[in-house]
Amino acid sequence: MKNIILLVIVISIYSLSVYSAPTLKLISPYLTPDSGWVVRGAISFSVSATSTLPISKVEFYIDNLLVNKDLTYPYSYLWNTRNFSVGTNTLKAMAYDSQGSSTVSQAINVKTALVLETTTNAAVTSKLIPNITTLIPNVSLRDVSICTGTDNAYYLVGVMSDNSVYYHNEGVNLWRSVDLKNWTYIGLVWSFENDAATTDKTWNSFYNQQFRAVWNTKIYYLEGNYYISFGNPIMGSRLIKSSTGKPEGPYNNVVLDSDLTKTTIFNDSINKYKLYYELMNSGQLFKANGKYYLSTTNTMDTNNRFSSYVGIADSLKGNFHDWHEALPCGGNSTYFTDTQGNLWATMFGNDDAAPWRERTGIVKMMVDVNGKLKVSTDQTLPPITGINDEKVEQSDLILYPNPANDFLVIKNTENSILSIINISGKIVQKIKCADSITKIDVSMLLNGLYLIKIDKDGVLKTQKLSVYQ
Repeated sequence: MKNIILLVIVISIYSLSVYSAPTLKLISPYLTPDSGWVVRGAISFSVSATSTLPISKVEFYIDNLLVNKDLTYPYSYLWNTRNFSVGTNTLKAMAYDSQGSSTVSQAINVKTALVLETTTNAAVTSKLIPNITTLIPNVSLRDVSICTGTDNAYYLVGVMSDNSVYYHNEGVNLWRSVDLKNWTYIGLVWSFENDAATTDKTWNSFYNQQFRAVWNTKIYYLEGNYYISFGNPIMGSRLIKSSTGKPEGPYNNVVLDSDLTKTTIFNDSINKYKLYYELMNSGQLFKANGKYYLSTTNTMDTNNRFSSYVGIADSLKGNFHDWHEALPCGGNSTYFTDTQGNLWATMFGNDDAAPWRERTGIVKMMVDVNGKLKVSTDQTLPPITGINDEKVEQSDLILYPNPANDFLVIKNTENSILSIINISGKIVQKIKCADSITKIDVSMLLNGLYLIKIDKDGVLKTQKLSVYQ
């Protein structure tokens, strides 16, 4: 018994000796070597948080006002400065674990919102493309790619384009949706400040401007894991792979055998994990209806449309033929299939005929009798096959308002344990309830679908909750 007691004491002393409070590193926004970072529009306010104990949460403050609480990696907040006055704002984040906290702060200049170029909307009025609704309102995005994940949710990567995106940006941002309509910001999953190798982190000169930027982001889900590719004319192509099998990462570099700007990863039953390095401003290699398609961009003479231009081949060996304008105004579109097998294309608008400039939209596509891609007459979104399709027994549990964006009131909660579970199955909040009516602040929850579970003396009651801020 004495030996056992001594062992416990030694372990306790050791655990105290290695404990340290959380540390934080600001990874976006950061200062640029030319004139500093001047934020206009939307940008990721992100930190790297580490501790000898698990991080329980990170709080984000702007001018000492709490604006977001993030419970999971990556620790990010989508900061849209369009409602801010021109001037200087102070950013501060605070990380918590079970025994300590730490802060980081930096002053950031804010300009007025970026004024986007107007368009004629000619492609819509001439019925070449449908009247597309932007996926992420009031946020400018370029080089958008979407994939369907193992959880039947959709994951979107892109570059927020309000901040001289061609010359410097923060890295790769990730969103999630279960319905292709409402998107939740997950965070900055790859950043120059935190994830880039030393050579990629180095600032260069490009067209006489300071340059360090990510271009041509694409996301893929292949054989149980997530990959993201990107590049630029100086660093070349980069491919990263999730180290956890989760779309949020963290991501590690995958060594490539070439150094071109455009990269896509492709997989089918015959050719697994073939890497294609596409020239001529190519966008993507993909397969539909038994044919292989290679997308690129082309400026069409009519209305000067910057469109998605696609060639067809019967095998990976080519030759690609029957090149055609697949998606008018699509530009550097990427193609993906939804949970029902329907083919979609992304677009961000990069010409005068587009419905908008540098926003994010999707268009359902179809294959005609000649194997060519064209815009589908049916633009119906697929049914939700994530948490909404789970066989959750609906109960007499009463909660309101639903959808909620500020607070939530739940009845019949006396002497129970209340859990809020996100769509990934993770408990984001757990409360011991004593009263029959419980009021919960949900203003810090991310937009999306949740499950409310009440455990009262072993009897479970569940109800679905929608949160939209």
